[in-house]
Amino acid sequence: MIWIYLKKKRENISSFSEYSSNLFTIIPAKEREFKNPVLIYSAHYDSVISRYSYRTNRILNFTLKVIIFPSFSLILILSCLLLFMGDLPFHSELLSFYIVLIIFASILGIIFTPLYLYMFDQDSELSKGSIDNASGTSILIELAKYYKNHPLQKYDVLILWCGAEEWGIKGSEHFCKKYVSYLNKEYDLNKSVNINIDMVGTHIGLLNNNIFSRKKNKINEHINFSAHLLNISLDNFSQIPNPKSDHNSIRKHFRKSKNKNFQVACFHSIDDRKYIHTKNDTPDKCSIKNLYDCFRLCLLTSLLLDLKKEY
Repeated sequence: MIWIYLKKKRENISSFSEYSSNLFTIIPAKEREFKNPVLIYSAHYDSVISRYSYRTNRILNFTLKVIIFPSFSLILILSCLLLFMGDLPFHSELLSFYIVLIIFASILGIIFTPLYLYMFDQDSELSKGSIDNASGTSILIELAKYYKNHPLQKYDVLILWCGAEEWGIKGSEHFCKKYVSYLNKEYDLNKSVNINIDMVGTHIGLLNNNIFSRKKNKINEHINFSAHLLNISLDNFSQIPNPKSDHNSIRKHFRKSKNKNFQVACFHSIDDRKYIHTKNDTPDKCSIKNLYDCFRLCLLTSLLLDLKKEY
């Protein structure tokens, strides 16, 4: 409850709203059938700026979760213990130890709670949001223009621009809760795919989601094969925890018991995180070549999927 309160308080003092809207379009396949597979492209269009870099924020967030939660929990537990042990003499060593712990925990809470509230407050200069995530948004626009005139043969293409990604992937969560049942009735999600484009900047990065799994991520194999055919440099990387982006909520909601083969891929330029959420996230950091290469990768991957139609 304390963490929820602090999170809400932080959002209230920030100049950025957590509420926004999604935009999506569906381009039907040429051979429209019942239970066609669907290829979902996603990217978020919102951006934020914070007083600290993305990496610093992650470190602070982890530290604060480790400190604030235990501190307030310790205060609550020790206070309850003191209530039930009210007959202890004041000079009792146990009582003195509890009092010292309460004071220490209170000091930690007093010091770090304002830091958490201050951490994501808006700075004086707004971020351009070029890498995160005008890059993904622009690629989706070009994909929509292409598929409008050149639809796939057997795959419907759903292109989704998500809002409120920076506030806890709320946009994609809302989309999934509202439409996943409908999409499950209309499409064969076991043969369907999500390609999430979250940041393309100084390089093209592809997340390896299956670091602990023996099960192959076949959509990543298609993307890597496409990169090989097109002679495009692609940085495969693994990270724990995974980048918190819209592919997480799409994977969670779409991979129901009957749709475990639903595939997810995420483009994420991991080395560019030193720029994002700062005034340094400017258009010059987005290589036109990388944007075009990512666009080409998506197109060739979709053609390979269309030829195969199944995994």
